[in-house]
Amino acid sequence: MRRAVLLTSTAVLASLAARPAHASPPIIEIIEAPESTPLIYGGQATETCEWPSTVSMAGNCTGTLVHPEIVFYAGHCGHIPWVFFGETLDDTDAGRFVDTEYCDINPDFNSIGSNTDFAFCKLVEPVTDIEIVPILMGCETALLQPGAEVVAVGFGFDEFDNYGTKKHVTFPIVSVDGEVEAGGNGLSICNGDSGGPLYLRLPPDLDPEQSWRVFGVTSWGPQDCALPQFFGTMHSAVQWIEKRSGIDITPCHNGDGSWQPGPDCAGFPLDPAAGAGSWSSWCEAQPLGGTSSTCGEPTVIEDVEAPVAAIIDPADQSVFNSSLLTGLADIEIVGQASDAGWGIASVELLINGASIPNGAKAFPPWTWAAGFPPGGYVLELVATDHGGNVTNSEPVHIGVDQDPPEPEPETGDETESGSSPEETDDGPDGETESGSGDPPADGDSGCGCTSTRTGGGGWGLLLLGVIALRRRRAQKPQHSWVL
Repeated sequence: MRRAVLLTSTAVLASLAARPAHASPPIIEIIEAPESTPLIYGGQATETCEWPSTVSMAGNCTGTLVHPEIVFYAGHCGHIPWVFFGETLDDTDAGRFVDTEYCDINPDFNSIGSNTDFAFCKLVEPVTDIEIVPILMGCETALLQPGAEVVAVGFGFDEFDNYGTKKHVTFPIVSVDGEVEAGGNGLSICNGDSGGPLYLRLPPDLDPEQSWRVFGVTSWGPQDCALPQFFGTMHSAVQWIEKRSGIDITPCHNGDGSWQPGPDCAGFPLDPAAGAGSWSSWCEAQPLGGTSSTCGEPTVIEDVEAPVAAIIDPADQSVFNSSLLTGLADIEIVGQASDAGWGIASVELLINGASIPNGAKAFPPWTWAAGFPPGGYVLELVATDHGGNVTNSEPVHIGVDQDPPEPEPETGDETESGSSPEETDDGPDGETESGSGDPPADGDSGCGCTSTRTGGGGWGLLLLGVIALRRRRAQKPQHSWVL
């Protein structure tokens, strides 16, 4: 029986891969597959927002969003410039495009049948508005047994010679030997489904709520797509992806499959096939489960160590000149943040002690760019980790067409003025610390909260009306004056 890797179908124009960012949606030209190539049978077209984490990889392959920033797909699909969230490439107005920052192909992928046909792309901006099915990991992988029923989803050819419509089909696992062999009897996947996922619903004895997991990466198989095909196993590539990307893509496990539940080890989709809403609003929320305990006790480790944050650019006491054309100084603010516990949940930029719209970010890079009118400003970052610990960075003082404001004198104890902690408003719970705002040293315990400096709030309010937008996110409505 002759086998062939499921490569990109010739039905997709090569020009699709060169879609410029923010350009009009591509036009898909459908070319009939050769008559000698049997096509997928038994699949059904998805409804709007059904299996929303399955995406088209530049119209050539299929992939899976496994983390707000990471799309998993097959290495033989090559480097991908953009992904498409939606149901059909024939109606791209009904979906969303997101560009990739970079893609990485498993360097160990050298032949079919080796369970190494893996790749991932990091998106230019995180997708936080759809529910993600987690990767099958650890003890859960014992469910990969012959006879287990799985669901394949992809944009490949169907039995009617159609290409570019997301379809799903249910079939059993045939065998497991490194790779997973699944499908057959006219229920399978075909060209264009490469890189696409296999989903599995957990049994009630492992998860009473029966949430879903994703585990397969469509790789190769017989030319006759009605026969069983072969799929890589996602958990085999997790350590490589996490090392290369620096991103934890498994909320309940370490990369080696050991049980290590974090704060995100909860709220997994109970019915990803229950599509609702529209892509214009990033679909409606799916029903979600509670805290996961499939391979051990639920999250019990307390995170008491505060994060660390700093502004690395501009330098303290920097002075900028405003533009004669705009009257503003264009300034990029670059920060750093890290956490030894559960990780960073958000980093917010404060200007003169005031929050600004879109000033809080859940994912790096921690950069902001804005136009500042003449005046003096105090810049500060507030980092919050997933354990609820908060740290303020050291303040950075800058001036536009004037000297920066003077730093506040260090008093050593901000409560010496006679006010008790309950009488101050330096923090959400009236907590105060030394005026230096230094984050706690490594290993230091406690809430990790530092005081929020007051004063200059009027400057922050004034700034809200004049900060200029220099970069925009494509998915959401934007304010006209903030990054």
